[in-house]
Amino acid sequence: DVCFTAATGRSHFAHRLALVGSDAEELRARLAEHGAGGDPVGLYRGHAPATRPKVAFLFTGQGAQYVGMGRELYESEPVFRDALDRCDEILRGELERPLLSVLYPAEGEDSPLDRTAYTQPALFALEYALVQLWKSRGVEPAFVAGHSVGEYVAACVAGVLGLEDALRLIAARGRLMEALPEGGAMAALFTEEARVRALVEPRSGRVSVAAVNGPTETVISGEAEAVEEIVSLLSAEGVEHRRLVVSHAFHSPLLEPMLEEFERVASAVEYREPTLGILSNVTGRLAKGEELRSADYWRRHTREAVRFADTVQSLWELGVRVFVEVGPSATLLGMGRRIAPEGEGAWAPSLRKGRGERETFASAVASVWTAGVGVDWEAVLGRRRRVELPTYPFQRRPYWMEAPRPRAAVGPRRGGGLLGERIESPGLNGALVWQTELSTDAQPHLADHRIYGAVVVSGAQYLAMAAAAAADVLGGDAVELREVAFHQPIVLEEGETRHVQLVLSPAEGDGRRRFEVYARAGEGEWTLHATGFVAPAAPGEPEQVEGVDAVRARCTGEQEGEAFYRAAEEREVHLGPGFRWSRHFWRRDGEALSAMERPEGAAPSLAVPPGLLDACMQLVGVAVPPDPEGRAAVPTAVGTLRVHRRPAGRLWCRGTARREGRDGLAGEVVLMDGEGVPVAELLG
Repeated sequence: DVCFTAATGRSHFAHRLALVGSDAEELRARLAEHGAGGDPVGLYRGHAPATRPKVAFLFTGQGAQYVGMGRELYESEPVFRDALDRCDEILRGELERPLLSVLYPAEGEDSPLDRTAYTQPALFALEYALVQLWKSRGVEPAFVAGHSVGEYVAACVAGVLGLEDALRLIAARGRLMEALPEGGAMAALFTEEARVRALVEPRSGRVSVAAVNGPTETVISGEAEAVEEIVSLLSAEGVEHRRLVVSHAFHSPLLEPMLEEFERVASAVEYREPTLGILSNVTGRLAKGEELRSADYWRRHTREAVRFADTVQSLWELGVRVFVEVGPSATLLGMGRRIAPEGEGAWAPSLRKGRGERETFASAVASVWTAGVGVDWEAVLGRRRRVELPTYPFQRRPYWMEAPRPRAAVGPRRGGGLLGERIESPGLNGALVWQTELSTDAQPHLADHRIYGAVVVSGAQYLAMAAAAAADVLGGDAVELREVAFHQPIVLEEGETRHVQLVLSPAEGDGRRRFEVYARAGEGEWTLHATGFVAPAAPGEPEQVEGVDAVRARCTGEQEGEAFYRAAEEREVHLGPGFRWSRHFWRRDGEALSAMERPEGAAPSLAVPPGLLDACMQLVGVAVPPDPEGRAAVPTAVGTLRVHRRPAGRLWCRGTARREGRDGLAGEVVLMDGEGVPVAELLG
């Protein structure tokens, strides 16, 4: 319960520590050892970067298999078991013996797992099931890559191949390879590729470079005699080598008799555009265009060298810093570490032969989380009871950065309405200043916006003030705000009054004016809270937008407005009557629609009520799945606010959203009248 509460109910800071243990006693002991300055087994620590790191899944190739791989997860993890059962079902028509009996034979029963016809589909199925387990923990890759056989799983996860097509293709590959005469040899030579190729070229019909796994790690494959010749020549020069135990000489001339038939099988497969970044073994680069979507590619992939070293280098250049090996071993991670800058990156194996699988997988989850990757801790820990935890020993005093003073130093005077009183002074050098007071007594709607029990002035208040100032100066309700940033929140204590000034600079050459919103308590320092630009709205009618009916038709998830506001309360975000404009929501991932009506208690405004603007921005959060840590999204900036006309009557609001960076959301919102004509737009 304590772990669940800490993981799902508390902020996850940059400095992170996780402990893995089999039961509460072991966790207590390891915590105590750490607290005493020790470095216990199962402890993971790290520092999360400012932006959530990119994750790459690396899929292990042939040679890593062993009987019983994944058994502990199969018996304990329903998500893993369901995926493996599904693969077993699909392969029933492709294999002579059921997949599960190959992976987990009965006691005393032999397994044909090391026969190529079974090895390749078995590795695929295990790795596919591991992907489903990772996803169930909230960990999703930005990029995928495999080593030889592993690229088939990568292609399936990236959406290039459907699961059934991928399994049938890999089963055919293994079956055709096994039908070839046995023999041939493979050897890993610990020297650079160019040196090896110079010896391979005169023997090109008998031996090939099969893989480039590192700057000084090159694998050759082919006729045993030719392989032995090259090994002997390099050994005489002091080059170390390791002979590989294989059934066939993979990625060599000895595979050529099966290539035509394999290409025919691959021609019957349906290929799709990838939905994730996938790197090609053939090039070692990010696959582009139609590259992976042809039978010819998979023929070349079977015959040509695996450029794994280039793959890891490409992933590093793409910004990947967290590497997860999805397979039965940590083979690829060892090679990857030697390619990446020394000591950098996070490297997490899903399984290790001879080690407890649940503990190994839990350790991998701990490792990626301490590196800054988001994890669904409720899925990891199970649904448990929330308990009271001690608070942090913070002094709870605010330390704001000092902000520049506004150009006009004018004493506080009482003003009314949203903007208050406009101040005239020859010392303002063409700038305009409005001054008012913010308090829950003077402006009761402010009390309708509370976060963690405190009255926090909504960013929409600054938007409404700037829009009102623009309308006052420019005439009419149609205005535009640009590059609005919210720098510091105004948090009002009970009974507190803040003096607020909105400063509007003289017009620039293009007609726009910079605005700044300052506030201070009593005679204290002025603090800058918001900045941006105001400009006249573009002439003419707003562009036509997609009809409400079309949006509703594809947004199939529904929620009553009251249910949404109750859920907000559970996150300790209180939205009172003035902010409850939404009556009903329709949503799908990335998009949401809201039916809106003006509530009683909405604040008056010269242009747009703050509560309405806030309700529009709420839609960005509605358009994405709920935050796994229960956090609420609050706006920090608005690229453009266009107000076309004063809102009235029944309103509709459509929002789109996307994840941005580690913890950010970005979105676009359009507010429409009952006829679907745009009233206002919030972009960026």
